[in-house]
Formats: sequence, structure tokens, C-alpha cells
Amino acid sequence: MRRPPVTLLVALALAGCLATPTVEKPAVGIPAAWEAQTDGGGIWPDVAWWRGFGSDELDALVAAAVAGNGDLATAVLRIREAELQATIAGAALQPSLSGNAGVDRS
Repeated sequence: MRRPPVTLLVALALAGCLATPTVEKPAVGIPAAWEAQTDGGGIWPDVAWWRGFGSDELDALVAAAVAGNGDLATAVLRIREAELQATIAGAALQPSLSGNAGVDRS
């Protein structure tokens, strides 16, 4: 049983790569309803998105969840701690002024 030469295999592989057709991308327009949202003016979704339902009960539930959320409070405190640690670590980079006074009598 004879094996085909390596050059023949390489030539066939390269020929397969060259035979791919060029495909042009179709032009796709943005719907007019979406263009108003691309101005970057507002944040989507809104931070208080649940208020759009107009439910006082839902507002009370969300307020209670935010007030009693220990994980959120812990995360806020950790962020504050990290900010303070960064301030302390950067204190050595700030300029400093030192002085020395002395009296000597002989």
C-alpha cells in the first residue's frame, strides 16, 4: 500500500482554503425605536425600574429588602475599607516636611 506524497496533501489542503467564496455582509439598519436609546443620555435599566409598576406594596418590599440586606451593607463597608486602605498605602507617596532643631553648649 502506497502513501500519497506529503506535498500532494499540502496542495490539496491549500486548494480547499482558496476555494471559499467571498461573502458580502448585508446592510442592516437600526430600527427607529432603538435609535433614540443610543444617545447615551440615560442609564438602562433605570435604577428604580420597579416604580414603573406603580405599586406601593412593591415599593415597600424593595425598601425593606434594601434596608435589611446584610450582604449589600457588608459589600458597601468592604468598598469603603478598600478605599481607606488605598489612601493609607498611598500616603507614603505624598510629599513630607520634616524639621530638626537642636542646641549645643560648650
